[in-house]
Amino acid sequence: MALFFSDYHKRIKSFSRNAKLFLLAIFLFSLNMSMNGVIYNIFLLRLDYTEDFLGTLILVTSVATVIFAIPAGRFSDRYGHKNGLVLALGLGTIGAFGKVIFPYYTALLLFSVVGGIASALAAVAFAPFLADNSKEEERDYLFSVEQAATMLSGAFGGILAGLMPRGISLTMGHNPDSASAYQWTLIFAGIFLIAAMVPMLMATPTPKQKSSTENPTDTIEKKGFLGLSEPMLLLKLLTPSLIISMGAGLVIPFMSIFLDQYVGATSGQIGFIFSWSAIFTALAMLLAPVLAAKYGRIRTIVWAQLLSVPFMLMIVWSGNIWFVAVSMWIRQGLMNMSGPLTQAFAMHVIPEKERATASGILNISWQLGFAVSAQLGGWLMANVSYTLPYYITATMYAGASLLYYYFFRGFDPVLEPEQTLKSKVKAMFSKAN
Repeated sequence: MALFFSDYHKRIKSFSRNAKLFLLAIFLFSLNMSMNGVIYNIFLLRLDYTEDFLGTLILVTSVATVIFAIPAGRFSDRYGHKNGLVLALGLGTIGAFGKVIFPYYTALLLFSVVGGIASALAAVAFAPFLADNSKEEERDYLFSVEQAATMLSGAFGGILAGLMPRGISLTMGHNPDSASAYQWTLIFAGIFLIAAMVPMLMATPTPKQKSSTENPTDTIEKKGFLGLSEPMLLLKLLTPSLIISMGAGLVIPFMSIFLDQYVGATSGQIGFIFSWSAIFTALAMLLAPVLAAKYGRIRTIVWAQLLSVPFMLMIVWSGNIWFVAVSMWIRQGLMNMSGPLTQAFAMHVIPEKERATASGILNISWQLGFAVSAQLGGWLMANVSYTLPYYITATMYAGASLLYYYFFRGFDPVLEPEQTLKSKVKAMFSKAN
C-alpha cells in the first residue's frame, strides 16, 4: 500500500503545470455536473414534465453535440485545445444557467442545444489536451487521476445536492422537495462552472512533450476517411464504444428518477448514494493504471466491464434501497474503471495530428448512441417498465466488452507465467500435494 501511494505521488508530481490546472478545472466543473445529475431531472418532474420529455432533452443535446463534433474538432486543431476548453466552459455556463432560470419548453430545448455545442467542444479537446501535456509512460496515470478527480468532486457535489434543498427551505421558506428549492440549488451549482474557467485561462498553449515511446504512426501521412491514416482502427475503437453508449443511454440519465420513483428514495438519500458511488469509482480509477501495468490495458478494460454486468442486474433484483445502492456503487466503480484506460489507449494508437478529429468522430458515435437510446429509455420507463432497460443494458455491455477484446487483444503484452490465473491454480494444487 505504501508503495502504491509512493508511486502515485511520484507520478502526480511529474505532471505538467497545464495538466495540474486542468485537474483543478475538471474538479470544479464536476461539482456542477454531479449536482445537476442528482436533482435536475427531479426538478423538471416537479414542474410536471414527463420522463419521455427528459429523454427528448437528452436527444436534443446529443444531436447538437453530434452535429458540432467535427467543426469543434477543426476549431480545436486550428485554435488550440486550451481555447476549445475555455469556449466549452463559457457556452456550458450559459446553457446551465439558462435551462434553470428559464425552465420553459422552448427555452429548455434552446439551451439544450447550447449545452450540446459545449459538450462537443469539451469532448474533442480534453483528451488531446491531456495527451499533449503528458508523456506516454505517465498517460494512464494522468487520465486515471483526471477521472478520479471527477468522481471525488462528484461525491462532494452529490452531498451538496442532497443537503442544499433542505438548507434553502430553512432560509427561504421553500418546501425542500419543491421545484423552487431545486432551482436555487442548481443556480448555486452554476457558480462552479464560472470558477472552472479560471485555471483553464491560466493554462498556456504549450507544444506537446515528446517521448521516445510515442506512437510511431504519428509520421504517417493522412489518407482515407476524413483524412485519417487508420480508418479501420478508428472503426474498431468506435464500434464497442457505440454499443456501450447505447446501453448507457437507456439507464444512466434516469438513475436518479429510478431511485426517486421506483425505489422511493429521498433527495438526501439519492445524494448520499451518488456521492458514495463517486468515491467507489474514484478508487477504482486510481487502481486501473496499476492493474494495467501488471496485466495489460486491454485485459483490465475487458475484465472490469464484464465484472460490472452482474451488479447492473442486481440493481433491479431488489426494492431494498441499500441493496440497490451497494450494487450501484460496485457496478459504477468497475464499469468506469475502464474509462481512463480506453481514452489513454485511443490517444496512444491514434496519430498525434489526428487526435482531435478522431475524438470528434468517437464523440459523435457516443452521443448519437446515447441520444437515441435515452429517448427509448425514457419511453420504456414511462410506459413499460423501470427495470427492462437495465436488462438490455447489461446484455449490451457484455457484448461490447467481448468485441473490444476481440479487436485489441493483440495489443497487450504476453503475461509472465506467474501472472496467469491458470499457473496460480496449478501452483496452489502443487503445494497441496
